[in-house]
Amino acid sequence: MGNPATVVAQRFLLQDSGGVVRAALGVNDQGEVLLALMDARGQGRADMSVTAEGLPRFELFDSAGNTRALINVDEQDTPSLALYDGRMARAIVSVMGQGPYVALADEQSRRQITLGAGAGMAQILFEDASNSGTCAIGIGANRTVGMTVADSKGETKVEALLQPDGKAGFMAVHLDGQVSTLP
Repeated sequence: MGNPATVVAQRFLLQDSGGVVRAALGVNDQGEVLLALMDARGQGRADMSVTAEGLPRFELFDSAGNTRALINVDEQDTPSLALYDGRMARAIVSVMGQGPYVALADEQSRRQITLGAGAGMAQILFEDASNSGTCAIGIGANRTVGMTVADSKGETKVEALLQPDGKAGFMAVHLDGQVSTLP
């Protein structure tokens, strides 16, 4: 505290020549350490913080104050980037224990397309927002290539597989409930 090069405070504000606060650094009421950057109108445009629990996050805002991008690391040390349309998260990129994934969502933030890779596998999953079914296409860790179509209950209705040795299989459930298969 005796060092003249050290300033101790709970909050710092940086103003431009017109008196508009352009940056703030401090600890808020929730215990977050926060650096906020504002535009010439004093509107928040970027926040970098560490939550009271020690989790880092970086958030970008549009001119109306809506979140447009959020980068964070969660409690399991999983990083993610979420991009917003002004109201809802529409694209999410993350790296989990199994590997990276990208999720694309509709205007209600319901996942509709998910791409994933890891442990020798890769998959794309298409989901209907009304939950009427899914379609997955991918390559498994055993190098089997396949496609599966499932109904709203998650029951497989169509499946096509191609094994690394060139053997193929096909299964379909007809509308009347009968099952057709090809070895």
